[in-house]
Amino acid sequence: MRSTLYTSLLIFGLLAFVAGCKEKTVSSDEKKPISLPHYEVISESETPMGKAVALLVPGTHSKETYVGLVKAVLTKLAPSNLQIYTSKAAFEAVKKPDVNDAYRKGFILVFRKEAQTAGEIWWMQEDGPLAALSGTVTRL
Repeated sequence: MRSTLYTSLLIFGLLAFVAGCKEKTVSSDEKKPISLPHYEVISESETPMGKAVALLVPGTHSKETYVGLVKAVLTKLAPSNLQIYTSKAAFEAVKKPDVNDAYRKGFILVFRKEAQTAGEIWWMQEDGPLAALSGTVTRL
């Protein structure tokens, strides 16, 4: 009788434990929001294709941070062309025909939005943390 009681309590306790253990699944909606870096608009103009905006974003940031920043700027400024630089020297270097270190290190990306598309990010940094992305395209 006593062993039956212990067995029943053991089984009841085990079932209660198993019922209380649920695997928590994290949905993609619960991901931490990306902290966007400070930026400065260094150029803004109208072109035949729409608004063109150049941003100065000092520091080193991840691909995900830049993609989040592009999406935020699209919502706020609605450019059809967006360029991101880490320095004003890089911005000035793009205007010149010669490619220098400021250009290779500080020209991060170009975003272009054509009619009826969400747009594409073209990764430009040739020397630096995002150099592995240089020449690749991220579609939004």
